[in-house]
Amino acid sequence: MSARRGAALVNATCVLLLCGCARNAVLELAIELPRAEGDVAYALVEVHPDDLGEDPFAVQWATPPLAPAPLGAVPVVLDASVVADGYRGDALLRVRFCRAPDCLDLSAPRDPRAEVRARIERPLYTGARTSVRLRIPSVPSASATPPAGCVAEPAGHPTWSCRVPRCSVAGCIFGDPVANYCDGDDGPHFCE
Repeated sequence: MSARRGAALVNATCVLLLCGCARNAVLELAIELPRAEGDVAYALVEVHPDDLGEDPFAVQWATPPLAPAPLGAVPVVLDASVVADGYRGDALLRVRFCRAPDCLDLSAPRDPRAEVRARIERPLYTGARTSVRLRIPSVPSASATPPAGCVAEPAGHPTWSCRVPRCSVAGCIFGDPVANYCDGDDGPHFCE
C-alpha cells in the first residue's frame, strides 16, 4: 500500500468485445482518480472500441460502465482489465465525474459534472498483455490545468480530451520496456 502512497484501490474487469477461449488480448488499466472536489463524489469509467464514427464521445456507448468509483479525501487508483478477442484498433476511455453513482442526477446542474475522454492508440494485441497508466490529477474545471497529453475542450461542461500514444502503452516485449518499447520517438511499436 505504501507504493501507492495511501491511495485506495478499486478493482474491476471490463470485457471490450466478446471473449474467445483461445488467444485474447488483455489491457491492464490503472487510472489514478483525484480526490473528491465540491459536489463530485463518484467517477464512472467506460471503455469502448473506437468503432463509433467521427465523434465517438457524442454517442451513447453500448458497453456497460465499470462499477462507480467513490472518490474520497485521498486519490483513488482504479485497476481494470480489458479483455478483447480479435480487436486491433484504438480504445476509447471516458471518465465521468458525478454526484450520483450512475451519473444520472438531473437536478441543476446536471450530471456529469465533468469528463475526461481518452483515445488509447493500439493497446490490444492478440496473445499479449499490455498496460496503460492514466493520471487524472484533479476533476476537470475551468480553473484546473489538464495533465500532459490532454487539452481542455472549449464548450459544454468541463472536459479534457487526452491521447495516449501507442508508445506509452507498456508491454508486448521482454526486457526493459522503457528503453526497448518503441524505435525512437516516432518509430514502430514492437507489438506491430
